[in-house]
Parts: sequence; structure tokens; C-alpha cells
Amino acid sequence: MITEDQLINYQQNFSGQQFQWIKTDRPELIGKLVKVRDIRPSGRSAVAIFDDGSQVDVTQINNKLIMIHGEMKPLSKAEVKSIYATKKPEVIPSTTLANGEVTSPIIPKGAPTSPNIEKPITSSPDPIVANPFAMFNSDETEISLKLNIKIPDKKLLKMMYLNAEDKELFIDQLSKYVNSLINNKVVNAAMVKILDYKKTTSPKQKPKGEEIKLTEVNEK
Repeated sequence: MITEDQLINYQQNFSGQQFQWIKTDRPELIGKLVKVRDIRPSGRSAVAIFDDGSQVDVTQINNKLIMIHGEMKPLSKAEVKSIYATKKPEVIPSTTLANGEVTSPIIPKGAPTSPNIEKPITSSPDPIVANPFAMFNSDETEISLKLNIKIPDKKLLKMMYLNAEDKELFIDQLSKYVNSLINNKVVNAAMVKILDYKKTTSPKQKPKGEEIKLTEVNEK
């Protein structure tokens, strides 16, 4: 049974968030963008109800949908189909019998006879920038990147990971989201911190002036 704290965490982290359907038995939902309208308890779990009336168990929300964050662009319907397509039914090939008769290939019921295979749409990767210091002797250096990202509460995120049907897919989606936020500005700040430490620290305020204390002496 879902606890009240778990339900509140789901409501705080999912309500109003935008998602895109990637796995569903309803063809009209494939690639569709939806927003979470409400989170309601259902049996031993809870369901996320979207603005179009569709719904999903909260434990499956990151398996059947992807969350759209910040500047992250949603996938096209063709991209969703090419990446998250369901497994095609196996077709038993034709065979030659002992009498020389050739059997026809057996196609499972419901399988398309001439499937329309869509080529996945791939975006060209960013070109690799040549190392401008390749002529010098270099050692591997560890660089820390400071990155502020919007993600659910760590406890909720861990619970989502543990409940995910496909944990590798969950990690892959989270990694791609974090990677999409790493830009030249983030790397630039890391380089400045290494090369110009004084620039990254706030300068000390100069004293306004030396204070002179006067002490009154009473002469008797």
C-alpha cells in the first residue's frame, strides 16, 4: 500500500510536469506530449492522470514515458517508433520437404505481410575539436564541472529507479538529460576556476578608513 508521504512526493515532483509517451498499446498516444494533471492513489500504488485523460501507474511512468526538462526537445513520432519499437514477430521461413515440396513461410497472426520499415532519424554528432595543445607533453587531469539541474527529490528518484522495469533505460534517460545541460558556459566556468582562481573569488572589501577612538580622561 502506498504511504501518504510517497503520494505527496509523487504529487510534488510530477504534478504539472510534461512527459512524452514512448511505450503504449494505444497507437494514438505514441510520441504524444502530455502534462500530469493529478496523482491519485490506486490499489497498492498510485496513477498519474494526464491532461488528455490518459493515465499510467507512477511506478511505470519513467518506463513508458520520458520527462521533458528545460531546453530538452521532444522526439518526433518517427524517432519514438524507431527507438522504442516493439519486437517484431518471428516468421518461420519456407522449407523444402523430403518429397521436394516447398512450404510457404508461416507468418504469425496479426503480423503485417509487408511491413513499412522506417529508417531511424539520426542527428549528426558534434564535431570533435582538435586539441590545441597536442604539441606539448600532457597528463590526464580531472576536472570538476559545477552543474545545477532540476531533478526530483533524491529519495524519490532512487525509489523510481528501484521500481523501474528497465533500470538501464532509466539511467540512460537520466544521463542524457544531465548531458544535455552541459554546455560551453559550464565548461568555461570550470576552466576559469583552474586558471584564474582570483577571478572566481570575491575581492576583499577595502577598509573605509582607520577608526580613531577617543577616551575621555577626568582629571581630579
